[in-house]
Amino acid sequence: MKYHSSFRLLALLSVAAAWIGCSDDTPATIIQQPEATNFGDVSGVIADAGTGVPIPRATVTLFNQRVEADVEGKYVFMRIRHSDTLNLAVEATHYESRTRTFVLNAEKFRLEVSLNRLLGAVSGTVTDTRTGNPIPGALVTLLDRTVATDSDGRYNFIQIPYSEGLNLAVNDADYEGITQTFTLDVERLALRISLRPLTNPVAEIGQFLNGFSALIESTDANNIEAIQNQFSEAYRAADDPITQFGVAAGTIPADFNHVIPLATELF
Repeated sequence: MKYHSSFRLLALLSVAAAWIGCSDDTPATIIQQPEATNFGDVSGVIADAGTGVPIPRATVTLFNQRVEADVEGKYVFMRIRHSDTLNLAVEATHYESRTRTFVLNAEKFRLEVSLNRLLGAVSGTVTDTRTGNPIPGALVTLLDRTVATDSDGRYNFIQIPYSEGLNLAVNDADYEGITQTFTLDVERLALRISLRPLTNPVAEIGQFLNGFSALIESTDANNIEAIQNQFSEAYRAADDPITQFGVAAGTIPADFNHVIPLATELF
């Protein structure tokens, strides 16, 4: 039995050899394994070019992927295919957009990006709230700069970084100071500032009455023009009972046009 099995095995091997010998000698197809594709991670920090401070919430784009930097300006892209030319685009509010080109051939690649802040100008005029006239010599402060308004009440600041929450402070010895908060996000921003005069109504009224009384008591016709100059062209007598009684009694002018006739009559 053992001998018979060996004979059968030899016979099968002979048939196989004959079949191979009758083939057309075409080499067998070799299946090649695809080359392994390499990937890497790209990460970094987006920062202000002038200060080095991280820029939170910047938008970072690579291929068709887009991520938002965190509060520390950090971003990361995972499993990016190696390439000799990759473009990383960065955008942020109040900053110039920027694109960085780089080569990726490692598992970990770090790319820091700095952005330049956009700059604009802030200008305007400072006027009197009561008269609308310009106020020359008023001091206007923005960031760490202070300028004085010119003879027309004008001021101008250039190269101011785009930003939110900027404060423009205006002061003058004869007026109430004011601070205006604003956002700069355009190339040129105009801000017109109006200041209230530093006044004491009681003192002003007393001063006016004393001067007016002195002119009336002088009974000098040459003072009639000076009396009229005490009133503005927009003057109208108040409509309260006491004032109207004085108008009716002929001691208070009804309006600007009645000042000279009344003063003339009194003299």
